[in-house]
Amino acid sequence: MNQLSLSFESNVDLFDANTLRIPAKAEQYIAITEAKQLEAIANHLKDLPKPLILGGGSNLVLSDRLPMPVLHLKNKGFEQLSDAPSGTSRVRIAAGEVWHDTVSKCVALGLSGLENLALIPGSVGAAPIQNIGAYGVEVREILHSVEVYDLQNEQWLHLPVESLELGYRRSRFQSEDWNGRMVVWSVTLELSRSFTPRLSYPALGAVFANKPPKKAQEVMQAVMNIRKSKLPDVAVEPNAGSFFKNPVLPSELVAALRQQFPDLVSFPVDDHQEKIAAGWLIEQAGLKGAWNQNKTVGCSASQALVLINHGGSAQDVLDWALEVKRKVHQTFGVELAIEPVCIKG
Repeated sequence: MNQLSLSFESNVDLFDANTLRIPAKAEQYIAITEAKQLEAIANHLKDLPKPLILGGGSNLVLSDRLPMPVLHLKNKGFEQLSDAPSGTSRVRIAAGEVWHDTVSKCVALGLSGLENLALIPGSVGAAPIQNIGAYGVEVREILHSVEVYDLQNEQWLHLPVESLELGYRRSRFQSEDWNGRMVVWSVTLELSRSFTPRLSYPALGAVFANKPPKKAQEVMQAVMNIRKSKLPDVAVEPNAGSFFKNPVLPSELVAALRQQFPDLVSFPVDDHQEKIAAGWLIEQAGLKGAWNQNKTVGCSASQALVLINHGGSAQDVLDWALEVKRKVHQTFGVELAIEPVCIKG
């Protein structure tokens, strides 16, 4: 372990490693940049609590103190592969790469499929774990496979997308069996070399209502403009992106709610279910721009779905999230689910 510089650091400040800027500290921390590091520490980890695999820190609520080992994925790499079917191109990207940088690079190479997912914060490795999605597209639609290291069995695995059990903001990586065990090392995407715009999301479709886009770059720029207009900048207002999942409810229940609330915003999921806009529910419950009593945590004034943290602790963030859930349930009878992963100390 010594020749690979694998000693854990103690009492490491993770304030800048999580986008909520929670003042968390890791009792044991190591930055992972080489595959050999994972192989070398796997046996050592078996005597310790299940580790936290940290990426960009954009979808996490960290506790103020983290007693478990923290493995911070910082590996880099981008490679175009040669075994893709006609009309497509496969790219393999290291888990530690920044997601938006990957989107920009692929679009610049003339590859289509990622443009609707521009400006989503976080790392590439988090994409399959959360099955990230935005503006009518989910990553599972262009995900081919992932390379993972199984810390428990000490082996490398190549897993096809079909084995990941991807659903709305979920995957098998979140299961008790895989969480903290399967480390996503790289992601392989299958992208198109021709461009077909995906404009089902109303705000995006409106941009191109009179002049359809000819290039993926146009859609990517439109998505970036929309996100910047609606979502607060994490560098200015620390946040974890969308803090609540959009509730998916039976269509008949949505219809009943619309009888009471005619302006209810929803989107069809299939023939039997609809997805309600959680941001609309929070805003209508009177919480857009509202803050907790000590003014440390609140709902963004530009997008109620985003919780802002100005000096609050993990408990402050979670207490406010519970208040939002309570008020929405009181108003609409709908239960919100928290999207970020909450790490308990």
